[in-house]
This record gives sequence, structure tokens and C-alpha cells, in this order.
Amino acid sequence: MHKNSKSDLLASSYQVRNENIVSEAFEGEMVVLDLETGRYFSLNPSAAKLWSSIICGQTFNTLNECAPMLEHFIGSLLEYNLIVPSISSAVNQDAIQPDSSAPAPQIEVFDDLSDLFMADPIHDVDIAKGWPHKN
Repeated sequence: MHKNSKSDLLASSYQVRNENIVSEAFEGEMVVLDLETGRYFSLNPSAAKLWSSIICGQTFNTLNECAPMLEHFIGSLLEYNLIVPSISSAVNQDAIQPDSSAPAPQIEVFDDLSDLFMADPIHDVDIAKGWPHKN
């Protein structure tokens, strides 16, 4: 779990780490890809809703029974280096209202394709020269 206190995790707003973290919704679930490591993450519908809200800068207005699962979820996103505390002074004041009857947010981590993904020659593109180029 991340080292921040409970109140810090839920009161803070977050943003995606950088442009190398991309996500796409598929039938209520979310797939998040870290282009730097080749790891990808599958978020169940509860986690997908939270992900969408978090990356919009929302903070949490949580019921006590939801706090532990939300802290764990945010801590996991921070540990996987998918999000960072927001540096923007513009915070979305709409707080996330978690549904205590919804299934807990879950993240599945996959790195089985990371070696293949990182071997993809498109990752070796020189921005100035493009690809392919002659030496």
C-alpha cells in the first residue's frame, strides 16, 4: 500500500502519470496500458468508473465502509505508477460518491506481452529522423 495516510489518499486529486499511460473503455471495463513498460491493466466496471473520475481530477466523498477499498485502489494505482498527485491548481470539486453496494474495484496486471511490446521497432523511432531511416 502507498505510504500516504488515509485522509491524504482520499482528499487528493490525481492525474495520469504522463502521456505514456493510455486507457480505453471496453464494455464497461477499462484497459490501461503503460507504453514505457509494456504492462497493461484490466479494470473491472467499478474500477473503470473510479479511473475515469480520478483522471478528471475528482476527489472522494466517501462513506466509511467504502474508504478501505478506495484507499487500496488508489494505493495500487500509485504503486503501479499509473497516476501521480495532481500538480494542477484546478481541481474538479465534484467528489466521487462511491456505491457501497457495487463490487470492489479490482485491477488485474498483465506483463506477458511486455517483452514483445518493448521489442516492437516503433519504440526505437528517433523523433528527429523518423522511422525507418538509413544510418
